[in-house]
Amino acid sequence: MALAKVITFDWQAVGEGGFAVTNTCVFDTSVVRSGTASMMVAYGDDFFNNFTVPLDTALSELYLQFGLYSVAGTQSYARSMLAWKKGTTVLGGLKLNTANKLEIWLGNFTTKVAESSASIPAGQWVVVEVYVKIADTDGVITLRQDTIQVATYSGDTQPGTDTSVDTLMFGSAANGSLYYDDIVIHDTSGTSNNSWPGGVKCILLLPNGDGSTLQWTPTPSGTHYTTVDDAPPSGTDYLQAGSTGLVDELNFADLPAAAATVRAVVAQAWALKKSTSSPTTLALGLKIGGTNYYSPNKTLGTSQTFVQHIWNDNPAGGSFTVSVVNAAQLALQSGA
Repeated sequence: MALAKVITFDWQAVGEGGFAVTNTCVFDTSVVRSGTASMMVAYGDDFFNNFTVPLDTALSELYLQFGLYSVAGTQSYARSMLAWKKGTTVLGGLKLNTANKLEIWLGNFTTKVAESSASIPAGQWVVVEVYVKIADTDGVITLRQDTIQVATYSGDTQPGTDTSVDTLMFGSAANGSLYYDDIVIHDTSGTSNNSWPGGVKCILLLPNGDGSTLQWTPTPSGTHYTTVDDAPPSGTDYLQAGSTGLVDELNFADLPAAAATVRAVVAQAWALKKSTSSPTTLALGLKIGGTNYYSPNKTLGTSQTFVQHIWNDNPAGGSFTVSVVNAAQLALQSGA
């Protein structure tokens, strides 16, 4: 694992990647950095309006990126707008102050240790990146804005006994809404996607055609891809596999013309198992050059479950390119 998490909001579904929202948080299609939607968090008290992103694995080191758009307005007081947590314990976070600058805080916003040298301009997208290393004496928190370092702290970043982060919580500004897009988390493992994301954009490519192998049953009958091309996902049309080992292959939309480099590919599905009898798992795959490359079987629940698989590198060998991705197909395989 290197790319540990990615959320686009283009799917416009609470629960995409497991994230949860409270109070005034809405998908917005009018202010977006990439794709078709962002998450708008309305102003309010500290984290009264927020959304949380759980990590699949707790990390002692992580690189976080998010696009941030601040609505114009006078900040009346500093506002906590990002926290990294272990369970319910806040280990540190960022505040947006009255000068529209980001501040680095330790613990449950008890100690301010650094302030950005640059303000967040209102009415335009900026890319915020944070490197966090949780440690007792050699911890690090470094802040970048549009790939330029604007603040850093070295020392004790471990306020208690917790040594890792498993949840991120995003909040609002003091006197105006904030919009978030293109959330990406890297860990430090592997040989790719193990450092700063660097402003990468995340694009949802929906199915747009049937492939050559179609062994699942569509409801309603007809084309297969039209039952799974919804954003947000729909429960009224779907594909169903009645036994194990069945494969469905689907074409998906091309990358935008402006795309030059592909850093990773993530396949995701909104799926469930009908009962405890087989099939009960789903493998997500990419068909590249006529060969299907599958993820391990993903466990499904009896209610809709978000599942995904990340390919940091081309499973067929070499690097991902725009042409490779545009020629690939999505593959679904039912499992025991």
